[in-house]
Amino acid sequence: MNSTQWSRGVAAEVRAEMARQRTSRKELADATGISLSTLRRRLDDDTPFALDELPRVAHALNVPIAALMPGVAAA
Repeated sequence: MNSTQWSRGVAAEVRAEMARQRTSRKELADATGISLSTLRRRLDDDTPFALDELPRVAHALNVPIAALMPGVAAA
């Protein structure tokens, strides 16, 4: 899996978890401190999530960070 595929997989996992929890983009942006426009770019695969954003997203969604990473088994 190359880095583009991996970053798209991360975005897909975040979108899937948001859907499971019925969390809006605005709610996630507010909970993480990531601007709504930046979060939109991340979720729409325009730009990959930054490494410092993933822990905030995982915390806001109350999931292990591994759950947002394709190919990594969540404990």
